[in-house]
Amino acid sequence: NSALHQANLALEESSMLDALTGLRNRRFLGLHMPDEEVRVLRVYRNFLESGEVGLPKGEDLVLLLVDLDHFKFVNDTHGHAAGDQVLKEAAKVLRKACRETDTVVRWGGEEFLVVARRTDRASAMSIAQKIRETMEAHRFNMGGGKFLQRTCSVGFSAFPLLPGHPGTFHWEDAVEIADQ
Repeated sequence: NSALHQANLALEESSMLDALTGLRNRRFLGLHMPDEEVRVLRVYRNFLESGEVGLPKGEDLVLLLVDLDHFKFVNDTHGHAAGDQVLKEAAKVLRKACRETDTVVRWGGEEFLVVARRTDRASAMSIAQKIRETMEAHRFNMGGGKFLQRTCSVGFSAFPLLPGHPGTFHWEDAVEIADQ
């Protein structure tokens, strides 16, 4: 029974990873974000009920959608194997640019979602800028002495969207705004 249990845990874990990049996938978010949403909403409701002024410090959920710019060019010019290499390296670049407590997710295609927990919404712009600068500075190794430099676009939003009415929108709505 113990071996079967361990095998099932390993299978469950692998089902929440993107096979190409090794990052978490959307299934992972679907399973774990509801709990995170409840936590953030509880913090905000308690803060509002306490009558304190301002916003809770370090309790926002900042969602950053990262899109590699002109990725089709990489596939069309260098081939899909090179595109896969860029995606793998981009995953490493994002991990490097983010805190260990942040979750980097392969959102789809050349898009990634960074979930920055327990942060301040006021720092969202600086987080996005750090990601953008780190990606732009990276030299993607194409093999054979060839390197590419890529840029990315970063959209972001903070959850809850309306701090004074924290339960009005869900985390998915914040991702949609980041995507816009």
